[in-house]
Amino acid sequence: MLVAGAAATPYIWHSAGPGSDLVRYAGYAEQTIHGRLPYRDFFIEYPPGSLAAIVPPAAVSTHPIGYGDAFAVEMLVLLAVTVGATGVTLRALGVAPRRTLLLLTPLAGSTLLLGALPATRFDLLPTCLTAVALAAVARSRELVGAAALGLGAAAKLFPAVAAPVVLVYAYRRGGAGACVRAAAAFAGAFLAPLVPFAILGPHGFVSSLRYQLDRPLQFETLGGGAALFLHAAVGFGVGLVPGNGTYNLSGDRGLAIGLVQTLALAAVLVWLLRRSLVSAGTLDGLILCTAAGVCTLVTLGRVLSDQFLVWLLPLVPLACAIAGSTGIALLVTFSASEVLTRIWYFHLGTVEPQVGPLTVLAVRNLFLVATLGLLLVAVRRLPLTPPSTTAPTARR
Repeated sequence: MLVAGAAATPYIWHSAGPGSDLVRYAGYAEQTIHGRLPYRDFFIEYPPGSLAAIVPPAAVSTHPIGYGDAFAVEMLVLLAVTVGATGVTLRALGVAPRRTLLLLTPLAGSTLLLGALPATRFDLLPTCLTAVALAAVARSRELVGAAALGLGAAAKLFPAVAAPVVLVYAYRRGGAGACVRAAAAFAGAFLAPLVPFAILGPHGFVSSLRYQLDRPLQFETLGGGAALFLHAAVGFGVGLVPGNGTYNLSGDRGLAIGLVQTLALAAVLVWLLRRSLVSAGTLDGLILCTAAGVCTLVTLGRVLSDQFLVWLLPLVPLACAIAGSTGIALLVTFSASEVLTRIWYFHLGTVEPQVGPLTVLAVRNLFLVATLGLLLVAVRRLPLTPPSTTAPTARR
């Protein structure tokens, strides 16, 4: 399925056109292999862990087209590893082989649903490390899992949302000592790629952090998309300003919408943290709390770049395996959001106040809200006081 998806999506290849992220990646990689230090000698907007994905393709070619092809091969390899790691976790959950293949099919064929996005952005690196972390924890390798999450968070911050859940799981299984060791493994793996650049290029490193953290509400987010749709449909009245490589809401209304969405994000994450403290002692709880946490970041964050859906690729099939009656609905809502993202990004994406394209964006975001809602319902159904060690129930 993975090979068929890559073959059926030809614009994965030779896709490094003007304005493409791949052109930016190639520029960063070329400067790095020629001896210039990221953050100190040139600005890079991404965390240091991302260099593990960005730099290696330059060993094949520094020309944007050749670099883009090598980068796509690298991402497809990471996708294959993600599929394998997710399969290991499904096996640990006791999912029957036939159902495992069924659940892995959307993941392996993600380039059919999302188009070239998985193969042309480095988001598959932290996504793969998150999948590896869950597989390691499922095989009682909590330290390996925590370290993998730390490396993933050093590339893109979202895997850090799973860290408290893994620590709770480690505590439930091995007590305070196991929890402390897992925390040390996460912190060590997270800091290892960051500290050298923070020491050698502190000003550029801090500027990169500010670039990522101090951002207004992007127009593709839940609140941004809804505001633009209302602006186009009924003249709601909201402004856009360019910045951070995209367009963002401006003015008092933009600030108010951004504040409401940020408060909603914080409220859901706090609820999930409290819930994980009493529900993450089993593998089911670990996976559902992780999936819900990452989906919260995607759905309610201040930025919703289209490739962020890649973060959920291994988590949704895992959640479907244990979500009971909501599993099929979860798979449908997320698959619909993938397809609509592909249509929006590759065919309709615009900041112009046009009702048709903005309707697609708004509906995509509603499907993401539905996906998050189903995950939160599944988390709400978890037992409050699970035993410290339990064998997974066989699932057919």
